[in-house]
Amino acid sequence: MTSSESSKESYDRGVVAGGVEQRLAGHDKHFAAINGSLDRISGTLKEFLVKQNEMMLEIQRLTQDIVSMRETEIAKLNTQVAIPWSPWLQLLVVVAGIGIVIGMVAGIIAIIN
Repeated sequence: MTSSESSKESYDRGVVAGGVEQRLAGHDKHFAAINGSLDRISGTLKEFLVKQNEMMLEIQRLTQDIVSMRETEIAKLNTQVAIPWSPWLQLLVVVAGIGIVIGMVAGIIAIIN
């Protein structure tokens, strides 16, 4: 009877060991699937980072273009605002100013008298 119990115990241990081995094989398949998913996620993340870097470079280029265009427009406006004062124009402004002062003095004298 001792040998039959020993066989039974051996059988039970074998069944338990087989079940454990089968579960471990299932876990190995699961880990392989997880590793494949992580590889795909890693590849997608790398592609995303490359695209993000390209977009940042494009934004930087566009910003530089806008700044350059703005500086060009400001320079154009500054040259348009600067009117050269020729001697004739200066003389005309002085004569007009004197005429305005004379007119005001004449108007004040007319009001007083």
